[in-house]
Amino acid sequence: MDQLRPFTTSFHDDVKYNGSGYWLHTIDSKLRGPKLAKLSCTIHPELDVGRQHTDEELKDIGYIRLEPGICRFVAAPNAPDGKRFDHTYLSAAEIEKAGLLDRLVKAREKMLHPDFQPKLNTTMAKVRSRKFMEDRAKIYELGITVQKRTGRHSIQNGVILRDYADRDNRDLTVELTSIANALLETYTPGMKDEFRAKRRLQRPPLTIGADENNTITSIQVNYLEIDEGMDGLQKFGQGHIDERDHPNMFTVLFFLGNPPPDYHVGNFALLGERTVCPTAPLSALVFSGKRWHAGIAPRRYISPVSIPELPTGTPLMRLSVVAYPNRRMTDVHPQELGYELFTSAGSACFQSQKKYQEWRMSYYIAHERAMVALEALENREKLSEKAPKRKGNGRDRYVQLDTTSIVRHTLPSYFVDKFQWRDELTGQVMFPSTQLAIDTIAQIGQSNEEWDNLSKDMAHVSLGGKALGKRKPSKREMLKAETFERSKRLKSNESTNEIKSAEYQLEERNGMFEEEFYRWEEPLIEQDNGDDMDHQGPAWERLISRDWESFEAP
Repeated sequence: MDQLRPFTTSFHDDVKYNGSGYWLHTIDSKLRGPKLAKLSCTIHPELDVGRQHTDEELKDIGYIRLEPGICRFVAAPNAPDGKRFDHTYLSAAEIEKAGLLDRLVKAREKMLHPDFQPKLNTTMAKVRSRKFMEDRAKIYELGITVQKRTGRHSIQNGVILRDYADRDNRDLTVELTSIANALLETYTPGMKDEFRAKRRLQRPPLTIGADENNTITSIQVNYLEIDEGMDGLQKFGQGHIDERDHPNMFTVLFFLGNPPPDYHVGNFALLGERTVCPTAPLSALVFSGKRWHAGIAPRRYISPVSIPELPTGTPLMRLSVVAYPNRRMTDVHPQELGYELFTSAGSACFQSQKKYQEWRMSYYIAHERAMVALEALENREKLSEKAPKRKGNGRDRYVQLDTTSIVRHTLPSYFVDKFQWRDELTGQVMFPSTQLAIDTIAQIGQSNEEWDNLSKDMAHVSLGGKALGKRKPSKREMLKAETFERSKRLKSNESTNEIKSAEYQLEERNGMFEEEFYRWEEPLIEQDNGDDMDHQGPAWERLISRDWESFEAP
């Protein structure tokens, strides 16, 4: 086993994907989580140079350049054919073959217009603190946002979405989700598998934007001044994994920057897989955000393809768009959905009323008992003379729902009639798909062994997951810790200034997470939400395995 990689890599041509053979990664079964994470989280300094690497240079540091359109798989014990798709790089040529390049060119030009990013920033600054804006850098969520806290109404329309009265931002979201979904279905093996469609009926995800989109829940736009360096993206400029992403789904990362003619645009590296690709304008990378990854800052660049020129005055910068599947929007908890998502404002991030109403209907069918109980709760709160207090960080704001007396409806016509709407142009009453209602009802309470096997495989090939103790504390956390330690020493009149060992600090942190689990996770997992889900099993599994980070506890 190569010491630079946690797996072996081999090329196979027994099966063709996108017209070519494929690479297969096999993880060393002897390696455990901490060792995998250590091997997977570091950016090799040789990657950060101002020119294109040769294949030999990459080989010397244990990396491989991604060839456009070539799929990479990882060996997985629970897969029918012994492997799962992992990632692939798509150049402008592959995007053009899919008939999507012209649409992506227009989206790029729109987002790089001199007025676009300042407009996003101004909108955010109206409602966010200066500290929030500094910490967030030039990173914007265009659609529905998921709060860092959990609890009631923690999934809601984003600030930017609410501000754009002309729906200009929604149209951009529709276009980006449409392109991303099309690339996934064209170049990612397995995205059209039956068990994925079955899962969407069992747990309808909040897939925003285009009518045909059934994979992407969120659109994030990252801007970076051309000479700013990756530190300009704060923690996202370093090697990291995206804890919010769903492990069984894939992200489409668009590279849409506008580098000067004499710049190398930089690279993007998957640190665990040890693969690298250029962030050339109008290219994309399909991968799992649950893998360690990092961007490499722009340097001098010689374009290998003809890139359409943008209007004079277009700002020079690095621009990437992340179309990704948020974990909490893919497996949506009924209580986390903001109330406005079920009002007229809820359709703001959907291409059409049809897609919006069919998502509402499908989700309502899958979680009917919980939704009926929540509707009754919302009505009681509206009639209450005094609004309930909303203190704390929200993690204790789930409520116990009594669903024992609520009986599910089994007639598709009930749900089709319930979610009818009136067409704004014709005035005609429209109805969601009856077949969708029939299919969703049929999947209630059904098992999905293929999805469960995929989940096991994705956990198996996660290359170590999140490395405990690697996160650099923020200035606010450091100041709070220093103040607490100083106060404790004064109160106890200690004469020594001992520093706790790293192991003790980690154990103390784990103990704090364990207390946090009992405070907010236990009431949630023990209740019956009426969605036929086992909340308790997975939660206790994470607790026993000491996987504290997956709880996103503070």
